[in-house]
Amino acid sequence: MAALDIMSILSEGEENAVKLCQLSKILNMNGRDITICINALRRNGEVICISHQGYFSPSTVDDVKRFYRQMTS
Repeated sequence: MAALDIMSILSEGEENAVKLCQLSKILNMNGRDITICINALRRNGEVICISHQGYFSPSTVDDVKRFYRQMTS
């Protein structure tokens, strides 16, 4: 359930990024559990980007490329 909630909260584009502390408050979950859910979503093929601004869904091909570089480095 939390995984679906995370996906419904995240918006496209880095300008709409949501910080982990915000997700924690919205979902009433601790940051560690949210990180575990995000990693599980990624293993299942979801592209969830992260930057200094927070988590977001990609809005451009460059976002996807940056995500790929982050995941493979």
